[in-house]
Amino acid sequence: MPFFYRKKQKTVWFARFLLCGLAVCALGLVGCTTTDSAPVETSPLRRSRQNTADPLPLRQAIYSIVEEIEETLKEKKQPGEELPIAVLRIDSSWNELSDWISDELEAEFSNGGVLRLVDKKNTDIVRGELTEQNSGYVSEELVQRMGQETGAKYIVSGVLFEESATSSFCLRIYLTAIESNIREMTPTRYVIKGDTQIQPYLEREQQQKELAAQRQQEEQERMKQAEDQRKIEEARQAQLREEARERELARVSWKRKWLYFGARGGFSYRHYQMSKDDFDPETTETESGFPYEIAAHLALQFSPLLALQVEGIYTYDTVEYSGISGPPSGSFRASFDSSSIMIPVLLKIQGRPDIFKFSLFAGGYYVYHRDKMKYEIGGSRAEYDYKVPFGFVGGIDAGFKVGPGVLFLDARFAIDAGKTSIQDSGGKSLALYDRMMGSFTVGYELGLFEKSDSRDYD
Repeated sequence: MPFFYRKKQKTVWFARFLLCGLAVCALGLVGCTTTDSAPVETSPLRRSRQNTADPLPLRQAIYSIVEEIEETLKEKKQPGEELPIAVLRIDSSWNELSDWISDELEAEFSNGGVLRLVDKKNTDIVRGELTEQNSGYVSEELVQRMGQETGAKYIVSGVLFEESATSSFCLRIYLTAIESNIREMTPTRYVIKGDTQIQPYLEREQQQKELAAQRQQEEQERMKQAEDQRKIEEARQAQLREEARERELARVSWKRKWLYFGARGGFSYRHYQMSKDDFDPETTETESGFPYEIAAHLALQFSPLLALQVEGIYTYDTVEYSGISGPPSGSFRASFDSSSIMIPVLLKIQGRPDIFKFSLFAGGYYVYHRDKMKYEIGGSRAEYDYKVPFGFVGGIDAGFKVGPGVLFLDARFAIDAGKTSIQDSGGKSLALYDRMMGSFTVGYELGLFEKSDSRDYD
């Protein structure tokens, strides 16, 4: 009996265990059927994380990154602990889009319920101070100040940039722990080309580029016109300066020569003193003549102040004298006539202020007689060879510019260094007279060749 009872008891417990197992399986099948027929709907703000290599819409990329950060920090969170987080401005080429991404991140962290977003006012204090957010490193002093001013334990920063190789966009977010100043993670998502959130900014950027290009083109055109106008004005001013220079050169060109030619004409007063050796002063009288004078000269200009002048002067001398000879001739009257060319060599010191000219000169002269001296007495004529000594001359001239040259007045005094003499029929040399001359002539001087270096005359 006891054995049978124990065996029966084991059978009952086995049956009970089998029934419990069948009941559990039935409940499991019912649960599976219920789950398949009525799936649980997830929040539109919390979609399953997709492969980070697949391009996403920008909004979905932001949601995915927020979920990844929340899951990472949830593992580090202690029961009852708050993890304050500060979202800084996301860097991009478009300021408005950067602000929008930052606002979306803040909104998602606020809605997630895992992290506590610090006061936005405190976040704005340090948004502009994270100058190296792309590198994930901030100075320890700045990090400590961020923690004190915002109360955050983590900082979220990032960048949105366009990859030149694929022309797609990449959203890269940096999570930095304030206490350790270490980048905890860098979730990255690629954004599809032509995203509706980014496209308006691209179109606006294109419009701004086109507008900037148009403005640049207009500015370049304006600058080109201004440059052309400046060149025209410079050319006009250069032409005016050149014309003024040419006028000035024309005005002073008469001073800028190294060789001058001039001619003058006028009269001269001659005084003759008959020789006491061959004529009895008590029985002779001498009359002065008023011959004419014609001259030409060449002047070599060494400097603005000094010149060497060589002249050729044609002169005609008439010397008349009278006396009383012994009986039966009684009184008589005789004359000596001669023509000659004087060749003075003069050193001139001169000044030429503005259109005026004045100079002092001195030198010596040589006389070349053209033919024989004619002697006439009592109706009879004779010719004699004669000799005129060299002499000395000095004087002044002054004038002013008229046309291309200078009209001037010349006044000078000359004296022979010895006596004019003749040879009589017997070959004897007879002294005739001493001569002094004063002349007044008017002339015109013209420059011939301009100096190659005329800076001294400007």
